[in-house]
Amino acid sequence: MFDVIPDSRAPTGLYGFDDPVDIAAWRKLGAEVIVKVAARRQPGAGRGVRLAYFLNVGQEPVYQKKLTVRPSEVRPTAHRVTDALLGAITGRPGGFASHFTFASRWSRASRIFIMDADGTG
Repeated sequence: MFDVIPDSRAPTGLYGFDDPVDIAAWRKLGAEVIVKVAARRQPGAGRGVRLAYFLNVGQEPVYQKKLTVRPSEVRPTAHRVTDALLGAITGRPGGFASHFTFASRWSRASRIFIMDADGTG
């Protein structure tokens, strides 16, 4: 679905939480879409930023979300934001925040199993 530019070809520069994205450098490599996801731990919470750029649209992000969440909500929030980023890029949201459900016989009864889309839970 995507050709991902490998890390070995990434433009030189800083890639920290507050560092800007070098749009011109990525454009020279042939990138059409740039996604930056960064997070930092804060006392009692986590803070994250997600950005998506469409280089045929311009220099400004087409998707930008900044969140502060409780530690217990970091993982599910990351899944929801990934779904939203995929929606911004492809027009169709992803399924990372989804759950799979499976019902099966278990001895004499039936049992319901659930699992997160990434295979945990």
